[in-house]
Amino acid sequence: MTKALMLDTNVILDVFLERSPFAVPAARLLSLIEEGHFQGYVSAASFPVLFYILSREASKEVARTSLEKLHTLLAIAPVDERVVNRALVSDFSDFEDAVQYYSALGVKAHFIITRNTRDFSASELPVFSPDEMLALIESGDPALRARFGLD
Repeated sequence: MTKALMLDTNVILDVFLERSPFAVPAARLLSLIEEGHFQGYVSAASFPVLFYILSREASKEVARTSLEKLHTLLAIAPVDERVVNRALVSDFSDFEDAVQYYSALGVKAHFIITRNTRDFSASELPVFSPDEMLALIESGDPALRARFGLD
């Protein structure tokens, strides 16, 4: 069974804005998704944020083109009334992170990938930075890989 990764907004921005040193591991995860090793998701709530930041940092055309490419690579995890309601009453200190989390649960993601792992302390899903996820994927430790269902 292919494992599903929910990519947080900051991970995608790292790639698009080529933020060093974060862009390389984030881009590697996108490559693994593109190669079919994982199913990738991005929350619908990420798109307006991504468009705004990319428009400001580059241009509206770059933002639009980037998001079109992203949409061909990652499935969109919906944000509906149930996601919003659950986020509103959650133990998350940041509402946007709560929306990301419940959006991930809605698509049955196996992992959340973010650079702000502490912001997801209320998560019942495993939460890793791109570097941590790559280390887990490349781990030669069968017990560790089995613990996260990677074998």
